[in-house]
Amino acid sequence: MIEEKNEIYKEKKHNVLAVIGFIGFVIVVAITIYFTSTYFTSKTVITNSSQNIQEDTSNDKLNQIKILEDTKNGENTQFSKQKKVALILSNGSIDDCSSFASKDYQKTCRDSFVYKELQESNYENIDVCNRLENSQNILDCNYLVVFSKQSKNLTLEVCDESTYEEVKKECQRNYYFQAAIKYNDISYCQKVSNVKDCENNYLIYTKLISNYKTFDCMSLNGDKEKSECETLQNTSKDHLTNECQGFSTRVLDACYKIAYS
Repeated sequence: MIEEKNEIYKEKKHNVLAVIGFIGFVIVVAITIYFTSTYFTSKTVITNSSQNIQEDTSNDKLNQIKILEDTKNGENTQFSKQKKVALILSNGSIDDCSSFASKDYQKTCRDSFVYKELQESNYENIDVCNRLENSQNILDCNYLVVFSKQSKNLTLEVCDESTYEEVKKECQRNYYFQAAIKYNDISYCQKVSNVKDCENNYLIYTKLISNYKTFDCMSLNGDKEKSECETLQNTSKDHLTNECQGFSTRVLDACYKIAYS
């Protein structure tokens, strides 16, 4: 049961990371396009009559967007579409999203403008999430905002900002897991349904990582956790990176932290 809940938690965590990853990709490409556009805007072109004129940046931006529009002979790949989204995000408006032939990418484009606004708010305004068009994105956005705010200020109150029960429960669970570590008080684990998992998390982050050679592996819950802990202790630090790859419990986190410390 604990392993099943861990898998659900990891899946939700991966979904949030995927959202962050997509936002990061779009923003990086958008910044690159912006500075490239700025560079060429600062230059002048010489006409046949040898007159210097300012480059028409607005037309240039529109031409760049048109170049990336889906055509029968053009690149119709996911990467080219993502570049186009980034270009529109940098130089265009949300109305330009209608230039995609694909309805799904029109939504993705519009959602990117919402994510941009969310990022500019430093992930503080959860109401922005409701303007997303993709239902999974709305859910992932709720996770993103709630966990972002909780990482800055560890409270239970932030959990109530989401209207999704699954987000609330995961947020509350995360609070008790983190509070046990922050306040060095394992009794917080009594507040969650998977007490043993929380206790392992506490012991690993407050005891094992800081003094793994003398840590009592038998104090961990679960035979697999105990076994991996003993393997960790009996492996030289130089070989930990390879050994970590075979771990599947929370000891894995400790293994990598120790290996790269």
